[in-house]
Amino acid sequence: MARSLSERWITDLSDQVKLRVRLFPLGSKELSPRLADVADSLRRTGQYQVVPESETVIRGYALIRDIFGDPCLLLEIETNRDMHHQGLVTLRYNFISLVAIGLTFGLAMHILVERRILSRITGLGAQIAAVRADRNASRDIRVRGRDEITNLATAIREMLQEIESARNRLAESEKRFELATRAAKLGVWDYDYATGTLYTDPNLKAQLGYREEEIGNTTEAWIGLVLPEDRTRAVELTSEAFRESAVDVSREFRLRHKDGGVRWLLVRGVVSRDEAGVPVRALGTAVDVTDLKLAEQSVRHLTREIINAQERERARIARELHDNVAQDLSSLKIACEAIFGALPDVSPEIRERFAESSRILQGAIISIREMAYALRPSNLDHLGFLRTVERFCQDFEEKTGIRTHFMQTGMDGVTFDSETEINLFRVVQEALGNVRRHAKASEVSVKIVESHPRIILRVEDNGAGFHVGAGISAAMEEKRMGLGGMRERVKLLGGNLRIVSAPGQGTRVIVEIPSVRGGSHGG
Repeated sequence: MARSLSERWITDLSDQVKLRVRLFPLGSKELSPRLADVADSLRRTGQYQVVPESETVIRGYALIRDIFGDPCLLLEIETNRDMHHQGLVTLRYNFISLVAIGLTFGLAMHILVERRILSRITGLGAQIAAVRADRNASRDIRVRGRDEITNLATAIREMLQEIESARNRLAESEKRFELATRAAKLGVWDYDYATGTLYTDPNLKAQLGYREEEIGNTTEAWIGLVLPEDRTRAVELTSEAFRESAVDVSREFRLRHKDGGVRWLLVRGVVSRDEAGVPVRALGTAVDVTDLKLAEQSVRHLTREIINAQERERARIARELHDNVAQDLSSLKIACEAIFGALPDVSPEIRERFAESSRILQGAIISIREMAYALRPSNLDHLGFLRTVERFCQDFEEKTGIRTHFMQTGMDGVTFDSETEINLFRVVQEALGNVRRHAKASEVSVKIVESHPRIILRVEDNGAGFHVGAGISAAMEEKRMGLGGMRERVKLLGGNLRIVSAPGQGTRVIVEIPSVRGGSHGG
């Protein structure tokens, strides 16, 4: 078959199909290695192959078999890639068109977004930045249009107006607070337990004559201004023991003023704790109570002078009653008995009347002596305080029938001056007088104990008891000065008085005063 094909025939065939056709006998020397590889590939696959040779040429290969079905020729058909080239040109044109359309659309969208969205958002941001930079800038933020951006601008404008209104209200409130605290000489402090930092406002520093920058906001700086006598109590405000026990703060301290003087400050506050009970913060106020302290000292001095004058007057009256009136009555009684005894014949009726008069006169003498003792117990000068109180308790039991127990512990070596003795005795006297008048008690005890650095006097009965607050209010309304007089006397001694009572549970009067040890006096 291969011999029947001529070059001319193959050329005519190529012209007819408009393709370049070539035949290569298998096994001939004209078959190049590349074509030999193509022939081997066709034998394995049994299918034709199409191979692009370049950007302009493409070739196809197939095996032609003889009458026996064996491959004998390799058919190669070559053609130009005009369609491929046209496709590439079309693709490039389409790509360029799409890019042009995309750029045009993007530019249009950019212009649209810039004009309709970005420029308005930028303007909104500029207005907000101006408000942030200048508190006096206009809060009237507006954006043209009717969409979400306009709604956002409206919401921001209303929010800024609310913030400005709240800021004005806060500024007005702060101004009122500052004027009120300044007028009240009141300062605010804030202590953080976690960091140990302390904040004090300028009013608190001004109370001591200092400017804001002249005192640091540290506990050390403030404790350094406290007088040494009060410094221990000041340290308690930040000590571990104080942190574990205190809830409310209430202390009075003396601090050194910038001019060298001393000012009294009353410190109050509240300790806040976390869920575990650990204190995290203490917040409170400090108020200058120097004028009040000076007034209290003046009142206390005046009260002391009044009480001392009262005691001196009582002593004078007691002496007059004892030395003059009682003695005169005794002399009158003796004289009357002598005259009556000198009469020869006296009827029994007259004798009985005279005896009755003598008994009345004797009773008057005893009453005057008891009155003199009540005005000024002379035993204080002769027996001392403790023995005098003991005898007074014995006399109280004899006169009232109320069992009265006296006990003193640890009083050896404790010194009482005359002022302390008479004031403590008056407290015991008034307390037992209240038991006799109001308590309906069957038993009362008077105990005096020295527990350094305090002396504790306790008068306790098993009587009816009462509501303390209501009882004190009723006594003030009725102008009964017993309890008030007891408190004033105890205050003069630098102590305090407490009354503990409840209906049906008796009453306890507890007095604590400073203890002074020295030579025994009144023991």
